[in-house]
Amino acid sequence: YGDGGEALFDREIPVDSLEDQYTVLGAFRRVERGVYELPGGKVRVRIGGGRIRVEGLRGVAAREALLDAVKLMFRWEHCAGCKLCEASCPTNSIRVEEDGDGNFRPRVRAETCIHCKLCLDNCPLADVVVERVYAPLAVGEVTGWRRGGKRTRESIVDRYLKLHGFRVEAGPPSVEEDALVTPDALGLDEGG
Repeated sequence: YGDGGEALFDREIPVDSLEDQYTVLGAFRRVERGVYELPGGKVRVRIGGGRIRVEGLRGVAAREALLDAVKLMFRWEHCAGCKLCEASCPTNSIRVEEDGDGNFRPRVRAETCIHCKLCLDNCPLADVVVERVYAPLAVGEVTGWRRGGKRTRESIVDRYLKLHGFRVEAGPPSVEEDALVTPDALGLDEGG
C-alpha cells in the first residue's frame, strides 16, 4: 500500500520469529515486543496477529523489506538446522540452536550484526518458500522471483567476498602458469 507493505497470514505469527533476529533487516532497534524501528522512527516493522507490516517505506523498498521480514519468519518457524546462515555470517553473529523439542532456531546477536543479510540470502528455506512462492504472489506474476529491486546472486557473492576480506577484481584474474602450486597439505606428487 502507499506508505509501506503488509503480509497477511491465516494464523498468528509468532513474535519470537523476529524478536531474536530483527537486526538482520537493518539498524533497527526494538521499541516494544513486536515493534522495531530505524533511527528517527520513520521506518517501522510490526509483527502481531496474523500480519507483518512495514511502515514508512514506499514501492520497491517497502516490498523488499517486507519480503525480508517474511523470510525471517519462515526461517524461524521452519529452520532445518543446516547452519548455512552461520557459515555465511562474516561477524559470527548468528547461531542456530536446538530448542529441546527438536526445533532449530536462528538467533542473531544484535550488538555484532552488520545487517548484511547474507544469512538471509543464503537460507535455502527463505529462497525456496518466500522467493519462489510468496514473492510471485506479492508481485502478481509467476516470475516474481526475478523482480527488479531484488538482491541478485552476483551482488550477494560480491558482498560475501568483500565482508570476508577477499578483494573483488573486475573480470577473472590472470594467473601465470608457474604460479600454480599444489599445496603440500594435499599430499599430491608431481604426477598429481
